[in-house]
Amino acid sequence: MKSYAATGLRRGFAAGLVGLAALALAACAPSGGSPGPAPSTGETSAGLPDGVCEPTTVRLVLGTVGTEPVWVGQEQGIFKKHGLDVELVPGGNSAEIVAALVADQADIAPVGGVPIIQAAAQGLGLKAFLGSLTGPPEPVTSGIVALPDSGIHGWADLKGKTIGLQGTHDTTHLATLLGLATVGLKESDVTIVQLPLANLTDAVLSKQIDVAYLIGATFDPAIAKGLVLVANPAKDVIPYVPAVNYSAKDSWLKANEATARCFQAALIEANTLALADDAKLIRQARVDHNKTDPAVAAAATISGYETDISVNGFKILVDGMTEFDFIDKPVTLDDVLSPITPTRD
Repeated sequence: MKSYAATGLRRGFAAGLVGLAALALAACAPSGGSPGPAPSTGETSAGLPDGVCEPTTVRLVLGTVGTEPVWVGQEQGIFKKHGLDVELVPGGNSAEIVAALVADQADIAPVGGVPIIQAAAQGLGLKAFLGSLTGPPEPVTSGIVALPDSGIHGWADLKGKTIGLQGTHDTTHLATLLGLATVGLKESDVTIVQLPLANLTDAVLSKQIDVAYLIGATFDPAIAKGLVLVANPAKDVIPYVPAVNYSAKDSWLKANEATARCFQAALIEANTLALADDAKLIRQARVDHNKTDPAVAAAATISGYETDISVNGFKILVDGMTEFDFIDKPVTLDDVLSPITPTRD
């Protein structure tokens, strides 16, 4: 069966990043951007003395997943405490977010691990400098789900099926290809359909698609509606990969290092507070901002909110992207990560 995300889309996405970035630059040019491991508290991020964080406005793109600590930072006054007036900029798809950063329409944005590597391969001058979400194998907080009577019980059963993803050339797309490869399947053996993340669950329930790869706050509500996990990429092929990372133009990070470090300190503090007391504030943010049913939010498994970036996880992404032609030139970790990034193995 022909795949929706065929080889042309692989090349097309790379071209799309460059094209959108170029359009955004032209527009801005004169005529004629349960809790995981403990976050870093190292000198690179949280060890700033009082008074270093001067009052500064930061334009932050609001992503579609992992946004709860941002809301906590805003509502609990943590950004203000660190001298930051955070202006939230509506997000879009990966290419639009990358283009916004390149065009200086935003200072910081949550960018997926795959798109930030893609941007590095295209020479767009972006770097990750703080983690947001990672993909721990356990507990399960994401994965490929189906109807209980679908007859789908694992990767091999996906042959000939329609798979719903929130985007192509993102982490969910790469993980799907890696998972299919473990049972000898190729992208051409399935049909991949791109739908908004918020629409994927209903698309499975209405049998518009056979399965969907759900992440973030969409996973538990889908399980509550009766869908079942049929494949767990975070366990099978992409353990601890950095799914979402706060990123910025390298030139902005160098020119505004103190501001970037203040943002790190604020987000780490917000993340720690959000995860406290059985992630009470993350659950409340899902109710308030994601419109999650309170009972579902209360029962949800909270995991993966980690501000340190896994170096080994990034290597998994780079290797996979090379294997499946997501990038056509070598990319090193130095190309992707800022020197001020808190990391772990």
